[in-house]
Amino acid sequence: MCGINLFIDKKNNSDETIIRKMNAATQHRGPDASRFGKYQYQQNNVYIGNNRLKIMDISDNANQPFISADGRYCLSFNGEIYNYQELRASLYQKYTFNTNSDSEVLLYQLIEHGKNGIAALNGMFAFVFYDAHTGVTLIARDRHGIKPVYYYTDQSFTLVSSEIKGLLATGLIVKELNHKQIPYYLHYKYAQKPETFYKNIFELEPGHILQINFTSFKIEKWVQDIIESKIIKNNTQIIQETKELLFKAVEQQLQSDVSNGIFLSGGIDSTLLLAIANETGIKNLPSFSIVNSKEDKNFGTDDFLYARKAAKLYNSAYEEIVLDSEILKYSDKLFKEMDQPIGDSALLLTWILSKKASSNIRVALSGAGADEWFAGYNRHWAYQKYLSHFYRNNFLLTVSKSLSKLIPDGFSHPLRKEARLWNKFSTNISSDPIETYDRFRSVHLPQKMDFNRGINKIESIFTAEKLLSNALLKDRSEYLVSDVLMLTDKMSMLAGLEVRVPYLDNDLTNYLSTVPSELLLKHGKKWILKEHLRNMRGAEFTERKKEGFGMPIGKWIKEEKNYFLLEAVKNKNNYVYNYIPYEDIQNLLSDHLSGKNDYSSAIWSLIVLTNWIQYEFS
Repeated sequence: MCGINLFIDKKNNSDETIIRKMNAATQHRGPDASRFGKYQYQQNNVYIGNNRLKIMDISDNANQPFISADGRYCLSFNGEIYNYQELRASLYQKYTFNTNSDSEVLLYQLIEHGKNGIAALNGMFAFVFYDAHTGVTLIARDRHGIKPVYYYTDQSFTLVSSEIKGLLATGLIVKELNHKQIPYYLHYKYAQKPETFYKNIFELEPGHILQINFTSFKIEKWVQDIIESKIIKNNTQIIQETKELLFKAVEQQLQSDVSNGIFLSGGIDSTLLLAIANETGIKNLPSFSIVNSKEDKNFGTDDFLYARKAAKLYNSAYEEIVLDSEILKYSDKLFKEMDQPIGDSALLLTWILSKKASSNIRVALSGAGADEWFAGYNRHWAYQKYLSHFYRNNFLLTVSKSLSKLIPDGFSHPLRKEARLWNKFSTNISSDPIETYDRFRSVHLPQKMDFNRGINKIESIFTAEKLLSNALLKDRSEYLVSDVLMLTDKMSMLAGLEVRVPYLDNDLTNYLSTVPSELLLKHGKKWILKEHLRNMRGAEFTERKKEGFGMPIGKWIKEEKNYFLLEAVKNKNNYVYNYIPYEDIQNLLSDHLSGKNDYSSAIWSLIVLTNWIQYEFS
């Protein structure tokens, strides 16, 4: 895992200082080695930098940028290619390999096949590939968006980096807030790609390639959409076929020349990964889990109880990180480290977890992606029920709305979690299916603060299967990429840890793309994964309720010692209040602090946004 950087000077009036600054700003992504290469093409200077975290072939021979023997080609690569051994075998007759790294395989794959060779890669990646003879530069990102890459270009130069801070470190960009992101963020807790929170800085979208040849700047999609029709499969078939693909994915992603481990929540996704690793013969795989206090039970999760059981059942060397509100003292550090605000409390937890794990291991498996691809969120189940019973039934819609808020969710009581879930869904359903799901997946805001998001309406002739399929696609292409994977990448890299996501294996997701969405929910949320876990002695883990990976932030911010978090939210001079009503935010905060309503998610996202803007633009 690494950090990649590129600086193209189109006017030939700079030196290596810029690329050195970019490497320095992203060194946490690759603390083991830092280098750059320089090329000149006509009047252009090209600098390609890399910070390396040694995972595959830890010798210095595998340091980057990787340069071909004749000096013509240069590669700066971030990620892992899990099928690199297969690709190496296909290239072996023509190329001489001097390392055992996947980076060298990728170099020759691109030399041999150019951009057409990207489709054969099964892994997570962002890379810069330069041809010194033609002056053409290729920048590509993996199909799922696991690894990020950002760019800026104007008439004088082009900049590319794994992180926005790598671009800003050059001092060549005028830092301006892209205020168009604020209303979008308030609903979804993350930026709307390809734009970012900075004007003129863009994120290369998943499955896309940027090609630069000094006379043109072209972005195109390299990944081919699955055009295979949805196939109705029987239970036995889908269980067997997903099992084979899951086992292959886990085995491939446990390949490394350093120590491996797993983030273990005690939920279905991570427990199944541990079970598969154990089944393949890997014993004592280190696992790491977050533990909350008994006092926080109604506001936190019971994940750790199940994580302990899973670790014992599947022979894992288990470690816990005790969680209480003291964790909030690190918030300011992370606000300053963040490229962009992500209003998900899992960000802070992921950093703590990664920091702990990185003292023992270099690679951790994560269950990220399972919910999106196997339909595991509560909103997926609720939307299917809505499409089956509520959609086009005005009576049921009216009754459901009238029953909302009958049970309060702003203070601790035995039914609080159930009440919070019901209140969210019942207040957000409408006769429009697109608007309904959009509300299901957005931050819970008071109705009067429901800013227009420009939702596209669709034809009523769309089937329930098509509507459900579109909903899952939204989560896979937006929430998964811009929230889950983005915070996982940023926080794990900040701690010098590589995180791998087996549920986003190409072969597995290609297969799931042929499965009708309604079949994914035929027997409940993630029934396919549950069946695998039952067959591997894990029935107990399949019967528990789903709980998200987050902090009991709603409870903690009511504690006086944590009021410091709210200072930026209460500051009426904060730049964010140029775009949203100050009084409405204060009323929302008051309702939460008094226990009238639970606005935990909205308030945490506001804390992140206001503090980040205050730090970056005050």
